[in-house]
Amino acid sequence: MAKRNTHDLATEARILEAARQVFRQKGYVGARMEEIAEKAQINKSMLHYYFRSKERLFDVVFEADAGHMAPRIVELLMADRPLLEKIPAFVDAYLSLILEHPYIPGFIINELARNEGELLEKARAKAPAGPILDVFFRQVRDEISQGRIRPVDPRHLLITMMSACVFPFLARPVLKMAMNLDEAGFQAFMEERKTHVTQFLLSGLAVPAP
Repeated sequence: MAKRNTHDLATEARILEAARQVFRQKGYVGARMEEIAEKAQINKSMLHYYFRSKERLFDVVFEADAGHMAPRIVELLMADRPLLEKIPAFVDAYLSLILEHPYIPGFIINELARNEGELLEKARAKAPAGPILDVFFRQVRDEISQGRIRPVDPRHLLITMMSACVFPFLARPVLKMAMNLDEAGFQAFMEERKTHVTQFLLSGLAVPAP
């Protein structure tokens, strides 16, 4: 029995990796169960035995990929530390996370564009964003009221923080071509970007000298 369970787990892991590759490359609509089965080196009947439908398989892959990002973002935004320490920590950790999983942002955004309502409902049911964002927004407003940073809309600050980290990965092929970077060069450039984005954000929040 133990051998069967081990075999089942190995087969399931192989299916999920194959599905992840196909879904990321072709999206939900373009993906075919036959292609996933072939890539996983199993037949289609066995694929349906483990995952009864393409929708079910996609949900598992999407939730796993989103799960790499969401908990870490929540942890960073909710951390009990001063804002001017939290921002550098956020940039460093968020960029490191995307460097480990560079294709996840594009995959998530493409699928949200395809099926925004259903995917957001599932995400909202698991982790309502409102309370999480309220903590960060309140912290920004407190820093402004105490004169430690210049007045800024916390919503714009959060979007700037996230987009400055994510955009290069969404535009990865264009940026690599435009800047004549191979994959190693792109990785090095993104490591440099941690410092650049942090300095840019902190200088933008600095209170002007009297």
